[in-house]
Amino acid sequence: MSFEDEYAKSKQKKDPLRPFYPVIGLLLIACFAAIAWVLHEPLRDILVENISDLPQANEEGFQEVGYVAGGSIFVILLMFASLLYAAFAPKQQNVVSERELLNEKKAKEAEIRARKKRKREIQKQMAQDRKNRGD
Repeated sequence: MSFEDEYAKSKQKKDPLRPFYPVIGLLLIACFAAIAWVLHEPLRDILVENISDLPQANEEGFQEVGYVAGGSIFVILLMFASLLYAAFAPKQQNVVSERELLNEKKAKEAEIRARKKRKREIQKQMAQDRKNRGD
């Protein structure tokens, strides 16, 4: 029994969207950046109203609070999209476990032992035939 067939890659259905994953990713990043840019000013205003330690409207650093808020929104959206992709992405089916490898190793060793045993039997039979012809 040969194990080569088991290790050969079987032809699987190709995902028609797979070539477009990078483009879809770039579109998502652009959309997330646009959402963050639109929401950074309202979020900045809410943060400044509720947290007294932040710079107020006419103080230095007021704009930077908005940029940090927008960056935070962007990162949160990216993390959420990554989580969804990781949860629902198609998994590879050809994952090999340790138990399967151990079983294959045992089967291969048993095959080698069986071959040696057959070879010894054939050699014994040939010796017996030679002996019978010699008599």
